[in-house]
Amino acid sequence: QNTGIATSAALSLFSGSDLQLAMRVPTIYGFVEAISIAVYLLIFWKLGWSKAPKEEKICTIIVKTYEVQDHNEDPDKDDEGEDEV
Repeated sequence: QNTGIATSAALSLFSGSDLQLAMRVPTIYGFVEAISIAVYLLIFWKLGWSKAPKEEKICTIIVKTYEVQDHNEDPDKDDEGEDEV
């Protein structure tokens, strides 16, 4: 979201060579943000601070869900608790 706002502002406020320089800021910020989040997630996954087991392979972690399932829910009821017709 922040990079989108910065990109829109740069596109509307600058032109020519100034636009090229202004577009570097949200681009670099986006790359740094993505790398930082990926490193953060990997570190805390390996420390055991997630629901995914730290012994599992990274490929499995990416494609498998580790959400907590409520086994007491009735699958025939909708979100409001009423029976489906």
